[in-house]
Amino acid sequence: MSDDTGDDLCDLCQSSEVNVDRTTYCGKTIGIECGCEEANPEGTCSDKDCKDCDDNDDWDEFTKKYTLVKNHLDDNASGDGFMFETYGPEVEFVKDTPEERIWTLVDGGHHGIIVAGWHYVNRLGYFITEQPRESDEESYRN
Repeated sequence: MSDDTGDDLCDLCQSSEVNVDRTTYCGKTIGIECGCEEANPEGTCSDKDCKDCDDNDDWDEFTKKYTLVKNHLDDNASGDGFMFETYGPEVEFVKDTPEERIWTLVDGGHHGIIVAGWHYVNRLGYFITEQPRESDEESYRN
């Protein structure tokens, strides 16, 4: 979420050279000058029609579908004891995990979003699952 360069692309209307105001629930960036930010104040891509925002499942669905690996390196880990930090021994442990079992918690503006795979931008932490993910396109609101 930046609003400094003025050369980003709004994912909603595809306007170029707009400042990015924030990220939607599903990870799309919303521009300021093009009016999309004002038209979508709740953090969704559109009021009712965004399949990405509407189809995002939540933490309970994520933990029912996948078995999370407990963070054995920190007894006080966030995410009910399952989140791994983005630095130090915890991130090193995550790096040694097969990619298809890594999930990243990213800052989605109004909500955290758990997205499939290894990500750096807006990352808050990582989760590891026992099972490989079904799709690289999966995401869950946190």
